[in-house]
Amino acid sequence: LAFRAGHGYVGGMTQRPIALPIVTFESVDVSVFENEESYTVQLIVDGFVESGQDIEVFIKSRDGSAIAGEDYDPIDTSIAFEPVIGLQFRGTLTPDDVFPEETKSFEIFMTASPGVYLSPTTVITVTILNDDPPLPEVNISFAETQLTVREGEGIVQFRLLKADDLSVPGGRGIVRVMLTTADGSAFGAPFGSGDYQPLDVVIAFDVNDTEQIVSTTITDNERLESVESFTATIVALSGTFPVAVVMNATATVDIVDDDIVVVGFDPALYTVGEGRQTLSVAVQLLFGETDVDFSVIVTSSDMDAIGGEDFEAVD
Repeated sequence: LAFRAGHGYVGGMTQRPIALPIVTFESVDVSVFENEESYTVQLIVDGFVESGQDIEVFIKSRDGSAIAGEDYDPIDTSIAFEPVIGLQFRGTLTPDDVFPEETKSFEIFMTASPGVYLSPTTVITVTILNDDPPLPEVNISFAETQLTVREGEGIVQFRLLKADDLSVPGGRGIVRVMLTTADGSAFGAPFGSGDYQPLDVVIAFDVNDTEQIVSTTITDNERLESVESFTATIVALSGTFPVAVVMNATATVDIVDDDIVVVGFDPALYTVGEGRQTLSVAVQLLFGETDVDFSVIVTSSDMDAIGGEDFEAVD
């Protein structure tokens, strides 16, 4: 093989110029625990370097399962260092979020300034390991899963209970859940335009809270109706601390109608000749409205006319 001074082999195979320094990552991967806040990447230099020459390279990060700004601080910079010393570059993670997570990773890649040769190891993978303990769990439940309310009461109350595990560190934090309602035969609409006021609210239990009461209104529409129902559901919110574990998550509310209607004869006085064979009377809805069918009982009672002698008794 023939070599030209300062340029390496001049045959059909291209080589790097021998006179250029080689920069490489010391390792192809680095692992760091989430709460360590920072990590170190080692750059090393090999090959020929002129006396007093500084080395400059450019490094930049790119997301993998770890996201810049969420899991680590992004990198996009140039760095210069003395080749005889090498360089330890320190990167930083975002603050520990205390929530257990899967292992995440991202990459750091390197490019060179003119006059610097890079080895094949120009990309390093940084792996972020979870070191957060399991989150404490707090049980949230409905005290009653079946509620009955009369329409005229105008309100229904849901009682939510919290059970803390005081033996778990951190289990005494504020826990939040969402309470939502869903229509059944009862129709939810705001401002009294439905059978009840729908709910979609976040409920917070403070450290010393053992229960919360959430209320919603029932609309009294003064119409005779059948029993109508709707449901309320507790939903655990993700990303909260402590973790809410929902038990008895759904409660059913039956709305029992207590409206009245007035029914009577109209007219209330009839005169009929003795020879007439039949008498027809009209039973009318005198007051109120109804959405359901109902029945009334009509009976006769004697005065100076005797049932069975003067008329056929009615029952």
